[in-house]
Amino acid sequence: KNKTLELNIYGEGDTKKLKHIYGDRINFYGFHNNIKEVYSNNDAIIFPSSYAEGIPRVLIESCASSLIICPPSLLGMDMFQNNKKLILQTLNVDEIVRVFDCLSNLTELEIKNIHLHTLKLRDKLNVLQVLSYY
Repeated sequence: KNKTLELNIYGEGDTKKLKHIYGDRINFYGFHNNIKEVYSNNDAIIFPSSYAEGIPRVLIESCASSLIICPPSLLGMDMFQNNKKLILQTLNVDEIVRVFDCLSNLTELEIKNIHLHTLKLRDKLNVLQVLSYY
């Protein structure tokens, strides 16, 4: 298990259970204005959104930034992840814990396959243009 992996929370929500489980391995930042900094300082994103907005810009930006994306299983968003154990099946704290633990235990081969999937998706969506906005 990767005990050095940290969970950085941006935005808001009920975080008491996460703090209890992960202690010093969790950081709370609230809302953040410099999204480019957020993407460059993290390796993955867990996106527990229940808002069915098509393909959210944050997922496209995360793909363009080569992050490992853990999307909800809402229509269309699951295309951002080829490793099904990293897709949020429900939108609650227990599911965030499950996905974070899965991230912590990824093998090098799994990480390589996820990054290959992200590169293919990024090319398919041509999302590199998103970076030009920043």
